[in-house]
Amino acid sequence: MRIGIQSFRHLSLFLASALVTSLCFASTAKSLTYHYQLSIPNGWEQVSASQLAELNASLPPVAQITYDMALRPKGGHSGYPYVLVQVFPPARTHLSAWPSESQFNSIVQQFSRGSQAVPNLKPIVESIKNDQQREWTKGFMEEIAKSKITSDTEHRTFATIIDGPIANGKPVTGMAVWRFASDGTLVQFNCYAWSAEFEKNRADFARVVSSFKSGI
Repeated sequence: MRIGIQSFRHLSLFLASALVTSLCFASTAKSLTYHYQLSIPNGWEQVSASQLAELNASLPPVAQITYDMALRPKGGHSGYPYVLVQVFPPARTHLSAWPSESQFNSIVQQFSRGSQAVPNLKPIVESIKNDQQREWTKGFMEEIAKSKITSDTEHRTFATIIDGPIANGKPVTGMAVWRFASDGTLVQFNCYAWSAEFEKNRADFARVVSSFKSGI
């Protein structure tokens, strides 16, 4: 079951929905590495640098993934919900400015075709030493292969909903949103929640994504 797809189909409305409740922010998180900031919803917190470093260290090196920031509800020790932020600077996007409409559409198409390359990621998945994490990742990759991209050209934003596999006996739903900055940087927001609670957390996810400001 694909949670929240109907309300998420119009991506611009998803982002705009956060503006109505823009006062529901408690504080601001800033990236000193990539010079952007996000607003943290009430009741949420930024994961400490040491915890983020521990998370990054647990990822298989061959995957070449490094998260720059993580947000979660205060006291959230169950693992969900959370938001992980990954940044692709201009050196990786090969852009030096806000992408043109044709450039953006081409990039969205590349990401859409990327799901077809999931079987080629098998060596990366198999390199994960933790059995539970490896099995979860296998299921996650299977869902990525079935996911579809939704795009909002005006705001240079695209996204997908992913029905994740079972974690601790419960289904998980993920939402990945990509937003471009004016210098060509691409920021990826990975938002996850228990499937039964995804809609309840959707507004907070939208607030985080829509609050993105670069060049600070």
